[in-house]
Amino acid sequence: MREDIITALCNAIERGESLEQAKYTLVMAGYPRQEVEQAANFVYAKQEKGIVVPEGIVKKKPSSEKITSFSAKKGNITSAERSLVESKDMKNRSQKIGEGKFRKKDKKILVLIIIASFLSLVTLLLIIFRNKILELLFG
Repeated sequence: MREDIITALCNAIERGESLEQAKYTLVMAGYPRQEVEQAANFVYAKQEKGIVVPEGIVKKKPSSEKITSFSAKKGNITSAERSLVESKDMKNRSQKIGEGKFRKKDKKILVLIIIASFLSLVTLLLIIFRNKILELLFG
């Protein structure tokens, strides 16, 4: 059993994907169907027992068996399937690139928090000093 496949399945499940979705994605990404099924059975058995799969428990096999995909061998891969795999692959790559740095979404949230804090402070000051402000404006 390959550790990289088990890790990929566990990561997908942690992100909220079903085990079936994760298996399909790996097969479409070029991993051998039989190895994906074996790893999925292993992960499923561990989930049933409530055991978290620790890293390094399974030895890696050389990745020379990574092929185009089970369906691509037969020549019946659709463009929709290919784009699904490519979009997930790009998402994973962008997540790896952005690790340890603020992503655009994080920056936007931070800016919104700062703006909300500033507006809350201004509102609080207006409430506290409303009499003095009215006195200044209208005498």
